[in-house]
Amino acid sequence: MLTNTGDGGAFYQGRDWSMCGTVIRHNAFYDLVGQNKWENAVYIDDMAGGVTIEGNLFVDCHWASLLGGGRNIDFVNNVVVNNNQAVHLDARLLGWASYHIGLMTERLEAMPYKEEPWVSRYPQLLTILKDDPAVPKHNRLERNLLVNSGRIDQDIAPEAWEHTSIKDNWSTDSDPGFINMDNRDFRLKKDAEVFKNIPGFKPIPVEKIGRYRDRWVKH
Repeated sequence: MLTNTGDGGAFYQGRDWSMCGTVIRHNAFYDLVGQNKWENAVYIDDMAGGVTIEGNLFVDCHWASLLGGGRNIDFVNNVVVNNNQAVHLDARLLGWASYHIGLMTERLEAMPYKEEPWVSRYPQLLTILKDDPAVPKHNRLERNLLVNSGRIDQDIAPEAWEHTSIKDNWSTDSDPGFINMDNRDFRLKKDAEVFKNIPGFKPIPVEKIGRYRDRWVKH
């Protein structure tokens, strides 16, 4: 267990609108606690966005994710177990971080975002400077399972509420249908309650997550 850090993450990126296209899918994050000071499994810091966080398992972490005022972030179909909370979503560019708007604009303009393949892949960048760039828009918190981890909406800035899609999440303090929760086997039974409570929820392939043994990794 990591115990001597704060304000960090197993995955981190930040302060650049052009850093789009990252997909964090089918990973298992365990025991990321640190000093219980903004210690996150996935840390999308200082207005970064264009990130998909999907189909991951977060177990015994401080926060599963911190979304620092960014846009176009999808936090969908994840399993969060025994975390202090699943998501922190703020609107910092409207407040204390407003001085970063110049730097963010400079970094965007330094990239060829008005040319292909950027135009086709990330069309949201073409209009971002005219679309209230300081407002955390177009984020999705959908189809997530939270077990002993509070509610998905417990830490969302008021300025982000009206621009965030929050639906089909389920919070429970009971076993939602894991194979063996006590032994940390988080595969889901075919008749697990989660499938009744979250329409369209897809089981995470826990058995396939981790290091693969091959000629490079033998043990």
